[in-house]
This record gives sequence, C-alpha cells and structure tokens, in this order.
Amino acid sequence: MADGHIIPSLGGLRQETAGDRTVLLSTHIVEDIAQTCPRLAVLNQGRALFRGTLSALVDAAQGKVWTLTTPADTRLAAELTVISTRRIAAGVRYRVVAERTPVMPGARIEPAQPTLEESYVWLMRDRGAPHASLSVSTAR
Repeated sequence: MADGHIIPSLGGLRQETAGDRTVLLSTHIVEDIAQTCPRLAVLNQGRALFRGTLSALVDAAQGKVWTLTTPADTRLAAELTVISTRRIAAGVRYRVVAERTPVMPGARIEPAQPTLEESYVWLMRDRGAPHASLSVSTAR
C-alpha cells in the first residue's frame, strides 16, 4: 500500500496507543511525520544519526538553509544542496542547504527558517546515504 494511504490511518493509531507503545514507521514522506509523531530517529545503515523531537531537528538546522536570488545565468557553487528552484522576474530564486553562508557575487542571499524536510536534507547531505530512513515513535 502506498504511503499516502497509510498515513491517514496512523493518526487514529497514535491517539489509541500514545504513551504505552512505540510504533516504528519508515517513510520518505518527511512532512507526514510532523502530523503523526512527536519524536523521531534518523537512521543511516543501522546507526542513529539523530534522536529527538521534530523541533530539535529543525533547531539543529538553523543557519543552514538559505534563499538565494540570482540572475538567470548564474551557476551555483557545488557545495550547495538545492531544495527548490523558481524562475522569477529578477532571475531565479533558490532554496538551498549549506554549511555556511553562501558567497555569490551578484546574488541576494537571505537566511531561511528550515522546514522539517530541509532539516533532514541538511543532516543527510554529506553522508552519501541513499538508504537512510526516518523512524518515528508515537510514544511520548
């Protein structure tokens, strides 16, 4: 069954079992976790890279997500992980993950509030981990 069909039923499961059971859910749909579980663990090849609340993961990525507005012909630096790209009248607006403030002459660079998904990308970006998964717990 596709994840989209499973997630709605987990809300009821959480209400029924919260506090006395741990439910493990492995998913690639990061934002669904925010609606379903108060805690998560990020696993990579069997090792926990992160354990904690959703807000703690987002807090860890503060200062790592940026909005860049560049002229249309600008080439981005290789150390940037591009989350999204949108063409606008002034050129191109990118949402990127980077370890430090990007330096790009001619670009408007602004810090951005990370989403849960961007926080996950930041955590995993240098690990070369295509098989990483999120495991979440409904127990508090």
